[in-house]
Amino acid sequence: MLRNSLDIALNNKLQKLEEIILPMERAIIAFSGGIDSVFLAKISYDVLRNGALAATSFSFSTPEKDKKDSIESAKQIGIKHVIIETDETNIFEYAQNPENRCYFCKDHLYERLTKIAEKRNYKFILNGANVDDLGDYRPGIQAAKEWKVRSPLLEVELTKDEIRKASKELGLPLWDKPASPCLASRIPYLQQVTPEKMKMTDRAEGYLRNLGIEGNVRVRHDNGNARIEVERKYFNFISQHYVNIENHFRTIGFKSTNLDQTGYRRGSLNQDVVLMK
Repeated sequence: MLRNSLDIALNNKLQKLEEIILPMERAIIAFSGGIDSVFLAKISYDVLRNGALAATSFSFSTPEKDKKDSIESAKQIGIKHVIIETDETNIFEYAQNPENRCYFCKDHLYERLTKIAEKRNYKFILNGANVDDLGDYRPGIQAAKEWKVRSPLLEVELTKDEIRKASKELGLPLWDKPASPCLASRIPYLQQVTPEKMKMTDRAEGYLRNLGIEGNVRVRHDNGNARIEVERKYFNFISQHYVNIENHFRTIGFKSTNLDQTGYRRGSLNQDVVLMK
């Protein structure tokens, strides 16, 4: 896939990516609906056609918007798509919310995908991990290694910015979609993860987006209190609508609502963990 509008270095990475995927013949893509997995699914489908299968896990930790995005994106690509229902809160270690909570989630997911691969004769399982993921605390990467899940985007050293550029060139509508980690990531470590907490967070973030806040929106569920993280350009907007936001969040079940004055920052709950590593 050579694109004149992309620089030589990126074109070389894309060509190498296709060369890695082509010999796989049949592969399952862990398909969250985020731009990384959508891009990987698109390339895999272009190379493998019916040999590519997108598999999405729907659980309490999946934002409703991401569920819709994954279904629509798979349709647009044309790739075969299966949805599996999971409930990670039934896993004791996950529910206790340790720093490596993500490991138990991915371990469960890859176990399910491995069974599908064995039953349907798929030779490989792929995920959308890329170079930028190495800069954050990602215990799920260990689970991928243990289940022998491949990360082709990482293998060719693609960055998030390069994935977005290539996705835009391919006409993928979600090329500029903000990162959307699972809803469990809104709950501080060691505070128990429950379906109720994640539902509250999803409803609260949906309300803020419906008000007109775009980009990165997070509502942290901290011991029953809501802490809003948005980009600084929305601070005045939040202040103007604070009374309505607070009242609505109270109906959802939050005891209090506060705006984080430091603003949105990627992986904020992981910052202390990264410093200790």
